[in-house]
Amino acid sequence: MLAGLFGEEQVGSALPSESKQVNKSTVPCPPRPRIQCGLAGIRNQGATCYLNSLLQTLFLTPEFREALFDLGDEELGKLEERDVPGSKVRVIPIQLQKLFARLLLSDQQSVPTVDLTESFGWTNNEELQQHDVQELNRILFSAIEDSLVGTRGTDLISRLYHGMVVNQIICSVCGKVSEREEDFLDLTVTVAGNSDLENGLHNAFCEMESMDGQNQYRCESCNKLVDARKGAKIRSLPEILTLSLLRFSFDFVKMQRFKESGKFLFPQTLDMVSKFKHDFLPNIEEVSKFKHDFLPNIEEVNKFIHGFIPNIEEMNNFGHSSISNHEELGIFRHGYIPNVEGATSPVTYKLFSIVIHRGGAYGGHYHAYLRDVDGLGKWTSPEEEAVQLPTDPSTGEVDFIECDSPVDLIHTILTRSSGKTLTVDKICAEITKQTGVSWNKRFRRQYGSIHKFLEKHNEEFAIDTTSHLVTLREITPVQKAGLAGGCLTAISDMSPEESVSDNKRTHSPMPELGSCWFDFDDARVHPIRERDIQKTFSGKSSAYMLFYRKESLIRPPEALGDPTYRLPHHLLSEVIQENEDLHFQREIYEVEINTICLQIHFGDMFEFVDGSLRPINKTTKTELALDRRKTVGDLKAAVLEVAEGRVAENFHIHLMKELVAGYHLYESISGDDDLPLMKTPVDDGNMLFVWDGGKINGQCVPTGVNCEPVLLNVMYGNPQSEFADGFPKNMTLYDFKVKVSDRTNIPLSQITLKKITGEDMSQKLVEFTEDQMGSTLKDLQLTDFDQIVAENKDRQSLGEKVILANTKVILFVENKCSSTPMDGNRTTIRLDVDRDTSIAEVKILALSKFDLCDLKEGGRLRIDHDTLGLRPPLHEQLTVEEASLTGGTTLILEEGQSPASNQITLTFTSSDPKVDVVCKEVILDKSSTLGECLECIKMRAGLKEDRWHLRKTNWCGEAAEVLDDMDLSLGQSLVNDGDHLLIEEGKLPPKGYIRPSVVLYPTLEKPHQSDANTGSMLSWITSGIKDLLKLNQTSSGEASENETQEPLSIGEVEVSLQDTLEDFQQLVMTLPLMADINIPTTNFIRVRMIEDGQLTTVLRPPTQTLQKLKLKSCCKIAIQVLSQEERLSANEIVIKVQQRVSGTRMYMTPHEVIWDVTQGATAQSLKQSLSTAFLIEEQYLHLAKHFPKRYEWLIIQEQQQQSKKNHQKGKKKGGQRCNLKNAPFHIRDGDTIGVKDVQFDQMGKNDFATVEDDCGQMELQKLVEEKKKEREMRKKRQEEFGGFGRRNNHPEVALTIKVDNFR
Repeated sequence: MLAGLFGEEQVGSALPSESKQVNKSTVPCPPRPRIQCGLAGIRNQGATCYLNSLLQTLFLTPEFREALFDLGDEELGKLEERDVPGSKVRVIPIQLQKLFARLLLSDQQSVPTVDLTESFGWTNNEELQQHDVQELNRILFSAIEDSLVGTRGTDLISRLYHGMVVNQIICSVCGKVSEREEDFLDLTVTVAGNSDLENGLHNAFCEMESMDGQNQYRCESCNKLVDARKGAKIRSLPEILTLSLLRFSFDFVKMQRFKESGKFLFPQTLDMVSKFKHDFLPNIEEVSKFKHDFLPNIEEVNKFIHGFIPNIEEMNNFGHSSISNHEELGIFRHGYIPNVEGATSPVTYKLFSIVIHRGGAYGGHYHAYLRDVDGLGKWTSPEEEAVQLPTDPSTGEVDFIECDSPVDLIHTILTRSSGKTLTVDKICAEITKQTGVSWNKRFRRQYGSIHKFLEKHNEEFAIDTTSHLVTLREITPVQKAGLAGGCLTAISDMSPEESVSDNKRTHSPMPELGSCWFDFDDARVHPIRERDIQKTFSGKSSAYMLFYRKESLIRPPEALGDPTYRLPHHLLSEVIQENEDLHFQREIYEVEINTICLQIHFGDMFEFVDGSLRPINKTTKTELALDRRKTVGDLKAAVLEVAEGRVAENFHIHLMKELVAGYHLYESISGDDDLPLMKTPVDDGNMLFVWDGGKINGQCVPTGVNCEPVLLNVMYGNPQSEFADGFPKNMTLYDFKVKVSDRTNIPLSQITLKKITGEDMSQKLVEFTEDQMGSTLKDLQLTDFDQIVAENKDRQSLGEKVILANTKVILFVENKCSSTPMDGNRTTIRLDVDRDTSIAEVKILALSKFDLCDLKEGGRLRIDHDTLGLRPPLHEQLTVEEASLTGGTTLILEEGQSPASNQITLTFTSSDPKVDVVCKEVILDKSSTLGECLECIKMRAGLKEDRWHLRKTNWCGEAAEVLDDMDLSLGQSLVNDGDHLLIEEGKLPPKGYIRPSVVLYPTLEKPHQSDANTGSMLSWITSGIKDLLKLNQTSSGEASENETQEPLSIGEVEVSLQDTLEDFQQLVMTLPLMADINIPTTNFIRVRMIEDGQLTTVLRPPTQTLQKLKLKSCCKIAIQVLSQEERLSANEIVIKVQQRVSGTRMYMTPHEVIWDVTQGATAQSLKQSLSTAFLIEEQYLHLAKHFPKRYEWLIIQEQQQQSKKNHQKGKKKGGQRCNLKNAPFHIRDGDTIGVKDVQFDQMGKNDFATVEDDCGQMELQKLVEEKKKEREMRKKRQEEFGGFGRRNNHPEVALTIKVDNFR
């Protein structure tokens, strides 16, 4: 029900906009350095915001962090010894130490948690699953506790986070108090119905519930049902108090979940005594009132008081064994106060962490507000903090893709516009252009429509409701305080026009050391004001967990501001080395991404022809590598160096690009010598043209975008001639007409120009008019490769002939009617045909070209596809266009009859390699039935027996559904022209019947019982079966001395689904190969399923119908003939057991064991059974189950399933033993169990793998890596091509953290 509740909030990711540079660096981009506040974030692995928020809370809890640092290698072990047998390496605490050390000192904006999540046992994309931070808090603390067993940190979690709650029931008659203590890690407080935290705590732990009426309580002292009061009291409080706010509820009327977003206040300082001490337990006045109502005299009152709250004299009688001092007495007097001082003085907590859930009941995101207790970060006022928009490190420009603040985004767009004014529509278009995502897809869900957003932020933007013009006000949004989701975590300086002067800022006071608050949002960390906490009281972004620390936990002065305080030396050394490596990587990366390779072209190697530059020689470029951080002057010096005297000192440099029409010059780079190259259009791979800036081969060369040449194809004359030249886009049509007149020798007064528009059959001529003569080629929207027809008015129209020629389709026909020529190349001809030409006419043209007159059955054509190969023969009544023949298609001319309009062509082959049926074709009428199709295919394949059926194939040729209704037509069975069918052996049974193939399998011997039946009365049964299997091996060509007996197919049995298993066994006994064995009864036959070639489930009981046993037609059933009668019950499992050969990686011959699980399918029960069978003492017996698909062995050992902790009162200690029929073992019939006698095989106790397992795992690993690459490619394609709709909710997956057993 809670699937998708705690998912990552959908943030608009987009197609990357065209950037100035495509990063060609082969050096991976190093992590960004630590930001201004000096605190590091944690990278999100996909959906781990809940984990990141809790980890930051634990990291900024000094007592937890330092207690973890105090544990050394001698207690936790070393990671490099993790795979050493017998070693105890506590991976989770070690990875937490490393993570905290990186968060303290690593020079990164954010640190990864991959190693930590791998130590959790998350290897199946668990980091992409969505979970609740409150659930994680309990599971993670439990994992840490289990990991620290036997170390000095055993009590770390209990000492810091564990408290105690006592559930009380007070009898209203005798006053007896029944108590049950419960340990807690966090206190849950209901948000619904409570206005603040104090009210919620009072209702949860002060109010008593009345138990009366039908809900009366049975008092043990009164021995009857009585009225009573019930409630929970806090008995002891931890050092760190964790409060979980219950914000998610379910509406049973609307049947949907919802989030409580109402206002819920919580204080920064929480006094757990003064506000609640009179309410936790009744005071003496209440007891006196209670006395007059129920008790007859003062003795009973005193008895009641002493039974309820012991006085000091009685407590001293307990001695030091139970209560050693007056401090412990406070626990009994006040129930929730840890010492006597707490009874008179406050037990005060200070808030230091707020885990916030932003979103609704069906999705959201976690981040945390944290107080920097040790002053590790540098707090700056949000107004004073430099506004830093995300930038591309290679170009230094704003990265709009990462800009999550719409205020900052619109501000930057307006800043870059002329007059800092744009219409709303243009702002929306610019947002889409820069980010690849529209406003509605990226921001509308959170901020509403853009009009409402701009009106709401009218102090930053001025909007004219009439013209819809938006103007940037003088005070910009990035100066405003409290803007959530801003881009404050990037590492770049703003340009001067984007920066804000300090004199326009209002400053917030600097908090005291240890009282600075920061917002930790995954990889982003930035300072916040203390009053920003009030924003988490209500709304979609509201507090979900609260962490308080005792005010008495005072930090030593030397810890304040010192990140190395109590940090182990080896962790410090690791981080220092890591920072040095990062610094080196950044230097290499900076050099790599800033090195650009330019192509220098010199003017003396080019000529200006037909409106474009063209090289005189093929090789004219000179390579030049340069750092983009250098200036134009440096570029000129480098050019002079490579020019080797070919240019004068006052040369010019222009950016040059290669167009379709030729080379063209653009912006000049010869301006200010001090201008950095990053401020110019020069980029990696650009071509630079070096010349005198005037003429090339005596002609003036136009430069700029407006003069770009466009390549036009001009056709003229009779016979037709044509030429293609480049013409500047700013040339007028009249000038173009003059040029064409000069080239074609058509008088200017007689020439008309027409443009061919449209495609294929829709082509037409459009004549240019006299009114268009003053328009430029750009205004006329002429583009490269446009076709222009120049005609003489006094002569026949050329345009109609050109259009007619353009509608022709070029086909290539290969002759396969005759034998292959000596050179191996067949004759191929070219045919130019119209689109409305029929396939029959194309064939006649081909026959004529090949000079073929008398072709067998008239011949036919089929397509030879580049990817799909030969396609079905073409229907001759279709036209070229209807047959989807395009230019360049290759056709095959072959002997054979072409299909008629009412016929289809099918191909077929056999799915069984033993059946010699090659791929063949049949032509059938569309109205033919499947039965007629089967008969035709059998006749074509030369199959006469009535034991075949057809099966369809999927798109990649694999077997699909069986075609079993012989009366349906091919069309009704969705069999179409060109489909491929499989013909399989096996006659389909009538409806309600099945015809399974029966395979005889050898029966495994039981251990130490190979001769048990020798000489017995029924030993001839097994002897006959062995002879039969050996005969099968000899006939198949295998060596007779081969001990491995192969299964034997003994035929098929047609049986009704309503028949019982015993009926099926009797039919099997009548098969020819079984009739000679003379099996006495069906109890000597065991029937099993075959899955993936392995024997699995034993079918039972004999009285069950085959339909209920879920047998299907055309399946394979295994039978085993036994030497004695067998009637297996549901509690007996048939397993295959293999004993390991000592000192090797091999196993002995497998044996069969029937394991009775009547008393429980436990590891102990299995050990007892195998110990008896293999004559190995239980203490030396080591077992494992084999998973053949995974090539893994899972060690079988007794495990305890505990749902409650042993120390809780009123609960039975211990737990249920692990059921091997359930996860993770799932032991079933046919499973393989490995057996080791560790008395003789001490080495590698847990190693059951064979050489075949190793090879299989390597193959699986290859498949995993290939699938991973496919997923990455698919993810990359999805990121490139969009998908901004609502994310599908995934099924909820349980949160688990795997911990080794250290007890």
